[in-house]
Amino acid sequence: MKRLLFIFSFFCLPVIGGSAQNVLTLENCLRIGIENNLSLQGKRKAMQKSKYGVSENRVKLLPQINGFANFNDNIDPPVSVTDGSSYGVPYNITRTLQYGANVGLELQMPLYNQTLYTSISIAEIVDEMSRLSYEKAREDLILQISKMYYLGQVTAEQIALIKANITRLEELRDITQAFFDNGMAMEVDLKRVNI
Repeated sequence: MKRLLFIFSFFCLPVIGGSAQNVLTLENCLRIGIENNLSLQGKRKAMQKSKYGVSENRVKLLPQINGFANFNDNIDPPVSVTDGSSYGVPYNITRTLQYGANVGLELQMPLYNQTLYTSISIAEIVDEMSRLSYEKAREDLILQISKMYYLGQVTAEQIALIKANITRLEELRDITQAFFDNGMAMEVDLKRVNI
């Protein structure tokens, strides 16, 4: 993570001079960092997953309708022959129908299910926790990127100050050398400035 932030901050540093290179503002660095951070992408997916968990549990409270249909076609309907003495005939022939159909509809709705209500409240808590976790990770990332950006700004300013100080010291050395050449400064003063 720190290596990623270092590399990212390196690209966010404004480059002094060079018109062909883009200078990134803090806002651009933050936007790029938030869009491309893998940890935040994982937290976003966890947030979506927890929202799906809440809606999945709420769906269980809705009425459910189940329907079914059945159709049988007995190509050669079976025939049953029995002793028909109870009917007063020598034998009884029973034939089944060639076609048979049945249709059904079932409606279910939970009136009260404490387990279901508890699971909904737990899913809502998990959803809130994942949202807060995402927000915290996002704020931490913004803080890290901001620190790296301002560290880069301070470093660039320090480099500019050091270069300006070196230029001033070179001018002082040249002035002291001219004073020494004209006899207005001693050799010790020239050596101090050179050191």
